Amino acid sequence: MNEPRAWLFQAKSDFQVGCRVLDASDASTFCHSIAKFQQTVEKSIKALICSLVDAGMLSVRIGYAHDVERFISVLIRMRRPPGEKSIQAAIRKLLAPNIRGDIRAIDRLAPRRASPGQLPARNAEYPFQAVPSVWRAPAQDDVFEAPEAVRFRQLAFRLLAGCDRIMAGIERRPT
Repeated sequence: MNEPRAWLFQAKSDFQVGCRVLDASDASTFCHSIAKFQQTVEKSIKALICSLVDAGMLSVRIGYAHDVERFISVLIRMRRPPGEKSIQAAIRKLLAPNIRGDIRAIDRLAPRRASPGQLPARNAEYPFQAVPSVWRAPAQDDVFEAPEAVRFRQLAFRLLAGCDRIMAGIERRPT
């Protein structure tokens, strides 16, 4: 298995786990499924980036940071390789403005260290503070709602499938 397919394989596994964990009748599962859907989105995008790097269409290092927004920007601004209009068009369609908004929303739920003087922000994995001295756990009943988890499941599925399709197109290119 090559690196892009390894990233996508892990993204698929994260998605499957997120779906298994999600129980619409149990609010404590929403944060866990959302965390897995965020990881699905992140790893799907990294798989696509890796595939483009391997094909010589991009020169970007992916690393392990949660910087999906940076990768989206790279993909949207990517120059069209000669003779490769269909790949660029597929990427832009997959990353339509409404989808980018959803990606930003789920990306904000990845845990990040608070800046000095700032409260730890709402996220899907670690306790956080909405107001000073009041800590919240992501699994509490009113932190996430079922429609939010379902919305992010749909986003993760769309990106996983879309990145897989685009990668297959890249892999079919003559070398």
